[in-house]
Parts: sequence; structure tokens; C-alpha cells
Amino acid sequence: MTIHDGTFTDRWDRPLKRALAVYVICTVAGFIQGIVAWLFFREPLMAAYFRTDSIIEKYPALISFGSMWLLFGGVLVAARDSRLTRERAVFLTVFSALVLLQLNIFRERIWFGDYRVYVRAAERMLAGQPLPDRYLYPPLWATVLAGVHRLGGRDLSILACFLANQASFILFIPLAVRCLQRLGWSLALSSLLVFAAVCVNVPILRNMGYLQVNVLLVDLVLASILLYPRHRFGSALLLSLGMHLKVFPLAVVPLFLFNRDWRWMIAFVAGGVVIGVLTVLPFGLSYYADFAENLMSWRKVTPRAASLDSFLVMSGGLAGIPKTVSLAVAWVCKAGLTATAFLAGWVAMSRATFARQRGGGGADMVSGVMPLLFLYLLMSPTVWVHHLVVVIPAVLVLALTLRSPATILVFSVAYVMTFVMPTFDMFPWSFLRLAGWLGLYVLTMVVIFRDQRGDWAVRLEARLTRLLQPLTSA
Repeated sequence: MTIHDGTFTDRWDRPLKRALAVYVICTVAGFIQGIVAWLFFREPLMAAYFRTDSIIEKYPALISFGSMWLLFGGVLVAARDSRLTRERAVFLTVFSALVLLQLNIFRERIWFGDYRVYVRAAERMLAGQPLPDRYLYPPLWATVLAGVHRLGGRDLSILACFLANQASFILFIPLAVRCLQRLGWSLALSSLLVFAAVCVNVPILRNMGYLQVNVLLVDLVLASILLYPRHRFGSALLLSLGMHLKVFPLAVVPLFLFNRDWRWMIAFVAGGVVIGVLTVLPFGLSYYADFAENLMSWRKVTPRAASLDSFLVMSGGLAGIPKTVSLAVAWVCKAGLTATAFLAGWVAMSRATFARQRGGGGADMVSGVMPLLFLYLLMSPTVWVHHLVVVIPAVLVLALTLRSPATILVFSVAYVMTFVMPTFDMFPWSFLRLAGWLGLYVLTMVVIFRDQRGDWAVRLEARLTRLLQPLTSA
């Protein structure tokens, strides 16, 4: 398409308008056809297209097609928007490519994992039974699925898991881009960096394949930080919601304590209480006790987990060191690393370490939250591959601050071991991922405490601007 003064010319408006009209007609016709088929031909339709001997799993197939169709319509609408500058066109291209990539992978899966734990927890709630041992989260998500189960049975609760998983990934892209923009980087550079990080990323693939909720957790944390300080209540409510999904968002709360923002704190506590009450009302308080018991009793140590606990216990076992001693050493190490992360969060927020140009705009809070994201990995006794999505925003920000060839080389090796390397379940190869994310953590601490940043990203952004400049001429 030809661009003048950063916007699309009027000569594209007529064909795009016609294409959008055809899209709307096809959408309405398909919707009517779907209703008729469901009401009058449901059994033959299901028998013909969702046979038990087919490798098709109906929910990912339906959601993938529906998401793809909505994406096409969204692109047509955005292409007709007079505000579509060249940088926004880059973001739209990146967003569409990543969503289509994940939809293709999502569609090809014929077996999905962890959502069964969520659905089983909801079914146990409905039956008045305790939560499963593997359900290590507050009961909010199981309560929501139990309500959905009541409305439409097990199939609808499974569909809700698929929808939440796909929606969380789609939301992650603009939220990650917006975080980089908040730090002062251009939309084009932010979009391309997110594309490079997400298009080949094993933890994200694992989250999509296992229908995990970790990407949704990251979305809530990022959205909370981005809303602050303009919308304090919304920011506090989203973080409260994240805390009831998994406990980890509590690690972000000290940033607001450092800021002495008591209004935010009151809103956070009030939001947490309200969500807790709404969770307790349908099934009672006992499921919080089940959650606490499951969490406290979880001591699984395996060579497949990229955690300090697993590494020290497995390595100590080879040397004849008792498991209790290895776990004690792990707790000491984790306590020191956790304290360092909290201190780094305060320093990064005070200096707005990761901001391109320091001076307000919410960059201080975005900078402060980045080292705290590593707490999810530091504090957990079991770190699975899909847990590593939590630190993707921190790694994106870290990449923009690298200074010397040595740090860039260390970052590249650590990044590959953390996000690109296939999953190995054999000791000691499985702990290469642990070495990777610990290396990224150490680099983050070095950048924050030394307060020295490189300018390679500034030069790259300038070159990208010059590259896009010819698009503004006829």
C-alpha cells in the first residue's frame, strides 16, 4: 500500500470498503447458517465432522477458525482507519502474524494437558469434594469454571479453558508492546522486538499446548502496571484478580508500598476482599483451606523442573547429601536472591532504570516491576517450562539495555537456553534452562545496580525509522 504523510491514501478506501462489506455479509450468512444447523441438524453435523476416530479436537478447531475470522475482520477495519500510520501498520502486521502462527499451532494439537486439572477441580466443587492435589491455585478459577459447568455442562467448561488460553495470548501482544512504549521506545521497534521474542518461544508453546493460565497472569500484572497511576482503582482491581488466580502478583505490591500510595493499597485490599467473598459464596471457605494445604504439601522434586530446589536435591543426591540439607541450602540461596530482587525493584523504580529517557510517564513503575517478575521462578519449588513466560517482559526490557559485546553474548546464550532450547527431561541437560534464567536474572541485577545502559537499541531505532521513511513518499 502507498502511504502519504504516514497515513494510507484514499485510493485504497473503496476496495477496502467493498471487502469489508463482503466480510460482513459472509459473517451474517455464516452465523445464520450455524444457528440453523445447530437447531435442526446437530446430530448429523456432529457425527459427520467430529467423529471419534478423527484426529480433530472440536474445541481448538472451532476456536481457531472463529479467531481467524475475527482477525481478518479486524485487519480490514484497521486498514480503513485514517489513523493507521506506518508504525501502526508494523504493529498490525506483527500482531496478525503472531496470532495466525499460534492459531496454526493451536489447531494442530490433538491432546491438551493441564485444563483437565481445572475442570476436575470445578467438578469436585460441584460434588462437594476437596480440590485435587495438583490444584495449587486459589479457588477463583475453579469457581468460575464450576459456574460455567452449571450453565452448560463439562463441554462448556472445557470450552471456557480454551477461550481463556487463546484470549490471554492475543492480549499479551499489545500489552507487551505497550510496556516497551511506556519506557520510551517506538511502536515499530517495540512490535518487532515482541515478534522476535514470541514467534519462537518454547514456554509460550507449552502454555498454549497445556492450556495453562500463566499468560493470563502476566496480562493482569502488565495491565495493572500500565493503568497506574491514571486509573488507580482499575490497577488495584486487576492485580487483586491476578492474586486470586495465582499468589505471585503479591510480589508486585511492595512497589506501591515504596511509593506510599495508600489509596491504591486500600483499593487493592478492598478488591481482594470482594473477589474473595464472591469466590466463597457459592461453595464455602473450605476450598481456600484445600488450596493452602495443597500448596504447603507440594514438595515435588524432579529433573524436569528448572528450579533451584530440583537442581540442588538431584545433584546432592548423587553426592550422598540428604534431601533435607539440599532443601535447606536451596532456601538460603532463594532467600538471598529474593531479597536482592526486591531491592532491585525499589532501585529500578526510583531511577526509572529501564526508561529510555527518565522523567515520569509511568516508566518508573514499569522499570520497578521487571526484576520482581523473576520472583515467580525464585520462590517456586517447581519451575516448569511454561512458568518461564512470566519473565518475558523483563527479558525484552533487558535486551534494550545491553551495553558490551560480552553482555550481549551472555544474554544470547542465556536467552536461547531459557526460551528457544527444546525441553530435555534428562539430567543434567534439563537444568540448562535453570542456568539460562538465572543468567538473565544476574544480567538484570547488573544493569540495575550499575545503572549503565548501552545505546545499540537507540541506533537500531534510528535505522528502523530511516527504513520506514521511504513509505511516506509516493
